[in-house]
Formats: sequence, C-alpha cells, structure tokens
Amino acid sequence: MNLLDVTVSRDEFQYRLQINQRALRGAVEGQSFSIIAERIAQNGLSERIRLVASILYRDGGLIIIIRHNHKELARWPVTDMLAVDIGVEEIIDQLPPLLAGDPIIGCAIRAGLSAVLGQSVQCYRLSSQMEHIMERAMAVLHCLRQNLQPIGMKAGRKFFSCIAGF
Repeated sequence: MNLLDVTVSRDEFQYRLQINQRALRGAVEGQSFSIIAERIAQNGLSERIRLVASILYRDGGLIIIIRHNHKELARWPVTDMLAVDIGVEEIIDQLPPLLAGDPIIGCAIRAGLSAVLGQSVQCYRLSSQMEHIMERAMAVLHCLRQNLQPIGMKAGRKFFSCIAGF
C-alpha cells in the first residue's frame, strides 16, 4: 500500500519521497515499510536511496530491522529501545551513514524512518496493558495498520521541512 508519494521541485532538481507498506504473513507476522528518497536532475539522472524498515514478531518479541540493499544495517528489540528510553532520532543516528551526496535525500530518508519508528514506539506504548507478549505484538501490528495515514502525513511534513531547511 502506498502511504506517501510526493515530489517537490527545488532549484534544478525534483526531490521525491515515497513510503510503501506491506503486511507480512506466514512464518513471521509483521509490517514492512519501504522508504525511498530520490533526487532527479533536469537531464533525468537520479540519485536514490531505499531503506526497508520491518517491525516483526520474532523470537517471542517485537523487533525492528533496518535494511539497505538487502543488507541488515540495524536490529533492535522494541523492549530494549524503550528500556533505555532512547528516542527515535537517537536510534536513527546509530545507523551507518548512507552514501547520499545530497543532504536533502539524507534528510528525506530520516523523515520517513522517523515517522515509521515513531509510530511503532507509540503503538508499543499504547499496548502496555497487554500481559502476554504475543497479544501485545499483535496489538502493535494492528495499531500500525490503523495508523498508516498518520505515518504518511508525519513523513510528508518532515520532508517539506527538509526542503525548506536547505
């Protein structure tokens, strides 16, 4: 499902942020979000970064996995993120730098990732009354499905701030 696909012109470039969501079913329950930031020049040449953020129920708990070009960049159990009271921006700062030559592309990737991770943490906190891990995990995944539009809207607002800030 396409949550966001917005293109903005600035100087001689077009900048695009796209976020897609896919439910994962079968051996692993979860949600997967594809975050794509792209800069397109007038001559058609483009620079593009794609991350996939997956929120999965695995090994008796919820984990978040970030991948770039099918390579795992980071993995966090959601409970560990909350136990140390680390913020979403601090989590994103721990990722290795991606080779984006344009700072707006890097900012756009952060905008999309921040919206996805922020909603994941919020959904986890909202499910705190659930006692059983499996029940809580399913409540978090349901909450994410219910909040797809706000994820797109938050990412869009942050993306426009990227454009205005550079």
